[in-house]
Amino acid sequence: MRRLRRSLTVVPESEDLDRSPGPCVFVLSGGGNLGAAQVGMLRAFLAAGVVPEAFAACSVGALNAAYLAAGPTEARLNALADIWTNVRREDIFPGGHLKQIANLLRHHDHLHSPGALRDLIQRFAPAGDLGDLAIPTHVVTTNLGTGEASWWSNGPIVDVLTASTAIPGLFPPVVLNGELHVDGGVLHTVPVVGAGNLVPSRVVVLDVSCHGLDQPVPRSSLGVLLRTFTLARRSRFDLDIADLGVACEVTVVRLPTIGRLGLDDFSRSEELMAVGEQAALDAMSQTAVELEVSTARLGVGAASIGPPAEPRTGTWVMGNR
Repeated sequence: MRRLRRSLTVVPESEDLDRSPGPCVFVLSGGGNLGAAQVGMLRAFLAAGVVPEAFAACSVGALNAAYLAAGPTEARLNALADIWTNVRREDIFPGGHLKQIANLLRHHDHLHSPGALRDLIQRFAPAGDLGDLAIPTHVVTTNLGTGEASWWSNGPIVDVLTASTAIPGLFPPVVLNGELHVDGGVLHTVPVVGAGNLVPSRVVVLDVSCHGLDQPVPRSSLGVLLRTFTLARRSRFDLDIADLGVACEVTVVRLPTIGRLGLDDFSRSEELMAVGEQAALDAMSQTAVELEVSTARLGVGAASIGPPAEPRTGTWVMGNR
């Protein structure tokens, strides 16, 4: 794979992504096929006149963000909905079980070839370079060697998006600037950290990653394992919100439970978009709650300050103490 050009920006978490104060930043989480719900969420906010001025995004959320970043219009949103409506399993997970078994026996670092995924990402990519998008878009990946998050604001868009969606084990790592990168969701499934670095006046979080936590505790071994991963993501999000470090309005939209949906099942995208739109409308209608947040990125006591435990969806105002 070709090396990214030297001007590609990699921003450590401790540095600002953008010094310009006050943008309305949309944070789009990972979540695989549940990412279709973000299209409905975005539709509700655009209809209400809440327009993104920057994106911080991860995995499938980065695909949605990049597509809309070319221009947040109703026509473009409709086109994004069309892409989701027509996505099929083979567009992402080509080949059958025999191919997956063969990859395991050959000790490959992945079960699925990335070719189909890259072809799909080409449909989501409205520009050749991430930095050419009309709305600044900051995508997180996980550096497989250092274990640190890397933020990308420019560079070959297909390479960066492929890396951010490269689920470990399912797809191979992607080489970015000579180092291996995988799904940004390993560290920041809901990349609120990227929004805080942009010194926002408002943060809108579209989270489709914590689906199912309002359901009874599962009894199967796989169900328990998946739930623990979801709990870990939720805990990380709560800590990141508490440590946002700026005074701003925060709106969090979470996808309600829609029942069982397989990882490779894209048959319910239209339903997900409708559910996502209603969830966003509900979140915007809730009364804002006044909260405090530590102004220090790693301030003492920051972990104990954050959004109300219930409801987990809604709007609140983060104020400096």
